Formats: sequence, structure tokens, C-alpha cells
Amino acid sequence: EDQMLGAVLFAHDEFQAVIQAVTELAAEAAKPTWDWSAKPENTALLSAIRSEFGEAISQAYTITIKHERYGRLGELRNEIVAKFSGEEGQPSAGEVKDAFGEIEYRTV
Repeated sequence: EDQMLGAVLFAHDEFQAVIQAVTELAAEAAKPTWDWSAKPENTALLSAIRSEFGEAISQAYTITIKHERYGRLGELRNEIVAKFSGEEGQPSAGEVKDAFGEIEYRTV
């Protein structure tokens, strides 16, 4: 028992040097932390899409044949992107697709 305790204490003391070396390396090589915040949700766009196309999206999810459902959702996505993006001052196509994806997520 004394021999095991001695071995554990010896190992603990020896690991301290390794732990110190790792800490020093991390301090030298670490990249600076950066602040990240989520992009604010475009609630006006979500509301506009949901009010005009929410029922159609819900209906598309009632289609039981997968390729038909995906086809209908693709048609809706293209229609929504064409309607809500493209002109100056409107959201980008990517933002509209993201909003469509969020509505899909909440619908399912």
C-alpha cells in the first residue's frame, strides 16, 4: 500500500512539469478569442413569407411521396426567392432561402 501511494505521488509530481509545459505552449500558440453573436432574425421577412406561403408549405409537407414533396418545396422556394429578393433594398436570395429554411424547420 505504501509503495502504491509512493508511486501515485511520484507520478503526480512528474506530471506537474508536463502540465506546466502544455500550459506555456498553449499561452504562446493560442489564437486570440473573438466575439461572435448570432445574426439578428429578419422577423419582417419571416412574417411576410409565413403569411403568404405558410399554408402552401404546410400542404407540401402533407405529400407522402418524397420526390413529389421535395419537388413542391423546391417550386415554393423558387417562387418565394423570386418574390422577396432581387431588387434594390430587398433581402438577398441567400437570406430569403435561410428564412424559407427556418419556416420549414418550424413547420416540420
